[in-house]
Formats: sequence, structure tokens, C-alpha cells
Amino acid sequence: MTLDQLIYVVELSKYQTLANTADALHISQSGLSKSISQLEEELGVKIFERDRNGTQLTPEGEELLPLAKQISNNASKFKDYASNLGIVKRKEVFTVAFANTILKPFLNEYIQMQKQNMSFRLNLIQTSSADVVDLVAHHSVDLGFAAINDYSHNDIKHLAFRPVHDGHLRLFTSAHNELKNCRQVTTTQLRQQRFVLFDDPYNENIFRQLQYLCGPLDVVLRTSDPWTIMSSIRELNAVTFARDWQTKFSVYSPLEKLPSISVENLVDDRFVLGWVYDNSKLLSPMLMDIMQKTTNKLTN
Repeated sequence: MTLDQLIYVVELSKYQTLANTADALHISQSGLSKSISQLEEELGVKIFERDRNGTQLTPEGEELLPLAKQISNNASKFKDYASNLGIVKRKEVFTVAFANTILKPFLNEYIQMQKQNMSFRLNLIQTSSADVVDLVAHHSVDLGFAAINDYSHNDIKHLAFRPVHDGHLRLFTSAHNELKNCRQVTTTQLRQQRFVLFDDPYNENIFRQLQYLCGPLDVVLRTSDPWTIMSSIRELNAVTFARDWQTKFSVYSPLEKLPSISVENLVDDRFVLGWVYDNSKLLSPMLMDIMQKTTNKLTN
């Protein structure tokens, strides 16, 4: 017994003549008749009665028809599912890593491309700049967005770096902090603060410089989660360091609304933010497209 034979049973019960059924199935009339006869012989059951008025189901055939339809339908569903699974498997999959926060323009461009039914899938990673560079260098991601300063230039010397914008590391405070209206801070003021810090080795280099100037500073929390940082600033009247340009374009907007203060009088606070990728590995045209569209939004 084959699936084709069951389909023939279903179709013949519908058209009720060998000629019409053969035409619908695009097979020969003799081939259809032979296949039905072989099935009846194998099952030991007469499924159809044939006379000059056409072909009718026998009582046994009436009982078997619902099962034949069920098997035929399930086979069709199986085929459709397998085809869709194949389409999913054929989708290009890209992994993109962002330093500290995913950028809102990138997310918006991705959503627009998906609305246009472009066939690709994204895996997004949010981690430190140092980790982004390391992931790109070890081919664990296709593309990265990182903040690079003088301490980290050596880390990208074997990678391609496409600058997008300059940024500065600033001190962010709560709206109730006594520093909120300051343009710059002193070492004395910093010693009086509690710090909640983003887990980022590149920022940590600058923080070590500050501690060299100020002495030990009171760090109460380190995390990569912006919501936790924000909650700690509000509830503990703590302060954090973040790059001003990134907070402007972050998918997590509350940080941008906090007062921020320059520390350029104490340390070199400059960063260059941009795309990091392996030049030896050809970027997909689709990935290059979303990178360029995001860059245009970030720079216009």
C-alpha cells in the first residue's frame, strides 16, 4: 500500500469515474485502475463497485474513506511543514554584538527589513566593548559595535574598524544628587559618591586612573544591565560612568534623561564608537546594508 494509492481512493470517491479522476491526477486511466485493483487485492477488501453508471464506494469503501482522507491530509501537512522548515533553515543567520547597549536605529532598521519579508535572522548580544572586540576576533560574531579609546587600539589592530562618532565618558547622577548642576567634578567630590558601574574593562581603565588621583572609590555594584544601574542611581543616589553618545541612541532611554557631568579635567574621557569586523571575512550584503542604514541614521 502506498500513499499514492490512498490519494487515488479519495479522488476516485469524489469524481466517481476513472476518466475524470485520471484527468484530475494527470495519470493514465489504465494506471489508475490497476493501482486501485492492486490495493483492493492487497487489503482483501472491495473498495469500489464499477458499472456502466460509474464507480461507487462499497460499504467497506465507505468505512475506509475517512481513514484514507486523514492519512492523505496528514501527509500533505507533513510535506508543508517540512518545506517551511527548509525555508527557515535556509535563512541567513547573523550575530551582532553591541557594547553595553543595543542602538535604537539598528533595531528600527532591523524591524523595517523584517516587515519587508527579508529572509534573515539576527542574534543580538549586549556586552562590554572588550568582549565585542574579542568575539569579532574569534569569529564568534559577524559584526560588532564598540567604543575604542587609546587603551584599546592594540586590540583592534588586526580587525577592521569603521568609526561612526566620537563620544565621551561622563558621570551620570540622579536628579537629587548634589553634583547634578556641576559642569566638572573634583577628586574631593568623587570621593563622596557611591558608584554603580557598567561591567566594561575599557571603562575600568579610566576608573583606575581616577582612583589613582582620588584614592579608593566606593563601588557598590558592577553589572551589565542598564535597568539595574538606573534603579541603583535613583534608589541609592549613586553615580555611574557611561558614554554620552551611546545613551542618546540606546534602546534604554532613561539614562539619557539623567544629569551628566564631564570628567575631562581629570582623565582622558574620549572614545571613538564604530563598527568592528574581520576584514578577512566577507560581510554579507544584507549585513552591510543594515550597517550602512544604521550609520546614516546615527550620523544625520
